[in-house]
Amino acid sequence: MIRSFLGVWPAALALWRYVMAAAIALALAVSLNSTLHPAATAQGIVPPSQIAAQVYAQLPNLPLENTYERRDSRDIATDSTLMSRFIRYHLFVQRRSPVYRLDWKLTLADYLGVNEWVTAPEYPGADILETSPRNGDMNAVRSLTLAQRQALVEVLVGIYRPG
Repeated sequence: MIRSFLGVWPAALALWRYVMAAAIALALAVSLNSTLHPAATAQGIVPPSQIAAQVYAQLPNLPLENTYERRDSRDIATDSTLMSRFIRYHLFVQRRSPVYRLDWKLTLADYLGVNEWVTAPEYPGADILETSPRNGDMNAVRSLTLAQRQALVEVLVGIYRPG
């Protein structure tokens, strides 16, 4: 009986190590994913449109791209800006962290067409605007210089991770 138990012991120990390694990896993944998400404050979550306003205040030369008509009223949707859609795409479509430079650079790479393809149906604004702003937004981001793109990343990280 004892001999048969000892024969199983190495396999049980290996399984235990595997289970513990998986549990630790899962715990790390969950803890890294739960970093303060979109400007979480004591007052609640700050909407991307307010973050976009802060970006435009710090980088006034960024294109607004807010000349699209609303589907329901045919009014110009001046509140739907390039930056509000860019932030929504980053946070809610790609589900990337707002506090890391690399994640913002990946989103820029999406817009430049060198990373993941930005699909029209899921693009922010496609559901409420008469014309999908995807192509115009991608062209606007392509027109930014490297220095402007770097400044944009720094401003966004600075807003979401102050200090």
